[in-house]
Amino acid sequence: MESTWIDLSSIITMVVASTGTEFVVHKHVACAKSPFVAACLKEHTSEAREQKIEVQEWDDDDSMRTLIVWMYQGKSVLRIPASLLKDRSNMEARVRVGTLQVRLTKLYLLADRFLIPELKNNIVDCIDATEDFGYTTSTMATHMLFENGPPECKLKSYLTWSIGVEMEQACKHPDNVLGKHKQVHRRTIDVPSVAHAILRLLVEGIPNWKGICDYHEHDADNSARRCGNSSDFVVLEDDVAMDDETGNAKD
Repeated sequence: MESTWIDLSSIITMVVASTGTEFVVHKHVACAKSPFVAACLKEHTSEAREQKIEVQEWDDDDSMRTLIVWMYQGKSVLRIPASLLKDRSNMEARVRVGTLQVRLTKLYLLADRFLIPELKNNIVDCIDATEDFGYTTSTMATHMLFENGPPECKLKSYLTWSIGVEMEQACKHPDNVLGKHKQVHRRTIDVPSVAHAILRLLVEGIPNWKGICDYHEHDADNSARRCGNSSDFVVLEDDVAMDDETGNAKD
């Protein structure tokens, strides 16, 4: 029987410390996509000796799994039927969009830790795509980002702008769809940092929309933009079998 030789030095293990869940990844793939991983595996580090990276203060296996899928494929398996999104009166649609925004926000926070701007840009695009269908920003996703995200980040700026526009329109036109979201807006600004960011925006004046690229991260000289292809990240399809528990597309 012919034996198969595997070079174990080409494999690393990433561990979600809080849950103990281990993910086996090819070292060259992870290092190429994440400067954080590359730095951890530099010569003479404990991670390099053990070929293992523990992700501390993180407890979400789903986002880690999605991150690794993105590392290999440059896209995700998060999908949502476009036909469902078009019916904003559908409670299932609203719940699913809210859940998707929360999952994307968790993934954004993880991508920030792994220093992957392209993935963060993808996520900004995807959240913007759900809002293009007329859905308001998830309160839970907003709170999560402002309470756990870095002081300065593009997704915070985007959500602040989006919520500010919604609140301004709701005050001007209380009887339209955005006006009916006032209760959502009240819950959103329960977090002081969110309220401060939105109040500052309203006082200074909401800037005109110039394009989603304003909320992307770019190289310092702006020559090599890290804008990704969001259409390959969250697929809006009419005919896709969904897993009811995970919200992922079934194989």
